[in-house]
Amino acid sequence: MSYPYSIKNLRMLQTHDGHALTATLYREKLKIGTIEDTGTGGGIWPHIESRSEQDLFNDWVKSLEEVTSEARPDMPAFTYAHTSDSALDLLVSEVLAAKETARLDRAAKTKFLFRDASDGETSYHQVDTPERLRALSFQALLETYRLKAPWFATVVDVWVPGKGWTPPDRL
Repeated sequence: MSYPYSIKNLRMLQTHDGHALTATLYREKLKIGTIEDTGTGGGIWPHIESRSEQDLFNDWVKSLEEVTSEARPDMPAFTYAHTSDSALDLLVSEVLAAKETARLDRAAKTKFLFRDASDGETSYHQVDTPERLRALSFQALLETYRLKAPWFATVVDVWVPGKGWTPPDRL
């Protein structure tokens, strides 16, 4: 999703209560402040440099669609409005997802990445792609593994560079 706000220079550190982070906060291309999570169990806090930018940020948070959580056996479904913490979490998640996508795209240059459900749980795996097969199109590589790899019957998703996780029967 595209938002008028973004973060750059994300730095993360594991702590005993989760993770700490800092990043620079931008509205469009204008640096307006920083964000931080101290890693002590609290939320993500914005430090916005001007009152007018703070007001614009608050207006943006209020404009975000409400979130409805699905019901669980021990809790009914409920709906809540975003807070600055949850809005900043959206931005952090967007950066982390982009980093993970880039990492998997790089790995897919030399490995075949897949998820299977062989043990009842979905698990991530990677298999080195032999040098002689790396010149094949992704579709041809997929068909080679489908026909020759005994483990392929349990594959539920494959990583398609530039597209993400996709069920093999949709390719």
